[in-house]
Amino acid sequence: HDCICNHNNLCNIKNIVYLITCNICCYKYVGESHRTFRKMVTEHTNDYRSSVHYHFIFHHSTPPTLNTIEYKILKSGFRNTLERKESQALYISLINPEMNIQRS
Repeated sequence: HDCICNHNNLCNIKNIVYLITCNICCYKYVGESHRTFRKMVTEHTNDYRSSVHYHFIFHHSTPPTLNTIEYKILKSGFRNTLERKESQALYISLINPEMNIQRS
């Protein structure tokens, strides 16, 4: 697999809190996962159930691509799931990302 971030060591980091930003309107999404960063970015660009994918279809009438999103790892190396989820909640409260709002 080609690395999505041009730094293979970043793509393979697991147990992360990450930020995705829409390059069209600057809306943001803060996520967390025990899976690799590569897997999460791929899921957000391809899975229609993803909040990021939904945002692009609803607001921009197009699915997200690696050219229309910016992504970065905010934090990694968590000892357990609770620590990772607490960190995600903290980043959500600090960043107030628009794509994290629950939809019905």
